Amino acid sequence: MSALRQTLLWCLATVLAAAWSCSNPVAESHPLRQSYHDLPAWSSRDIVAYVATGYYVDEDTGEQSYSPDRCGIWAISLENRIAHRLVRYAVSPSWTADGLRLTYELGYQIWTCEADGSSRRQLSFDGRNGLPDWHPDGRTLAWTRSCGDERGVWVGDAETGESYLAIPVGGQSDWWPDGESIVYVGWRDGVQGVFRRNLSDGSDTALYLERETTCGFPKVSPQGTLIAFSRGDSEGNTQIWIMDADGSNLRCFTSRGGNWPSWSPDGSKLVYTRTNHRSDHPAFGVLWVSDVVSGESYQLTYEQ
Repeated sequence: MSALRQTLLWCLATVLAAAWSCSNPVAESHPLRQSYHDLPAWSSRDIVAYVATGYYVDEDTGEQSYSPDRCGIWAISLENRIAHRLVRYAVSPSWTADGLRLTYELGYQIWTCEADGSSRRQLSFDGRNGLPDWHPDGRTLAWTRSCGDERGVWVGDAETGESYLAIPVGGQSDWWPDGESIVYVGWRDGVQGVFRRNLSDGSDTALYLERETTCGFPKVSPQGTLIAFSRGDSEGNTQIWIMDADGSNLRCFTSRGGNWPSWSPDGSKLVYTRTNHRSDHPAFGVLWVSDVVSGESYQLTYEQ
């Protein structure tokens, strides 16, 4: 398998699992437990947007079931813990820096809307697009795109529609807080890793190279000092890892499973999905919030 194909598959596999289930009337039967909530995004207004995958536990049978009516992007307030749906069937939410607008993926295209889900507008119209991320200026976007032979991270203007291929053979991008570079998942000599691309000169810095399993979804803290990402473990699960901005001081942050990290506005906490696809315990497959220093955690969302 070529590095190009490997990158495309990894860039889209996890998010497309959510998109697949939300766009198909009948979900496939899987032997492993599916997450209920994933891909969280923490806004500067302390609202967490997340994807409801459509899975739930049937009260009569106690088995995991699926309903497309449950799919979509939801938002939960950290103040009152009340959740409501913003956009049906959509995935991959990302907030503007001021928390007033949201971008997301629906039907392989990039859309934007107001924080309450209104004023929806389509931004992309061809190819397969996903995992959008707002630039700090609230106008520019980076996202993973596949169109013909062109695959990688694209950067575009949400107002004019102009865009260009910024990082070939890369995906799962996240803007550095200064808006001048992008952290992303890519490949070097057949080895997957987390890289930082300087957009002004096109130079790359390898921050982490994964030689044993897979890694993904890197997120830079608002202060630009830390990077959180998910990494596969020996048990077939994923954990959240954290490293300094230069790739040093790598440490495992979670021990009970973790995927799709998102930073709090002050950089002191992470929200993520606690993952364990072999357990039916209700604490797994939902969102948790953890303090980066103390490790103190609490459950944010629940299966029902």
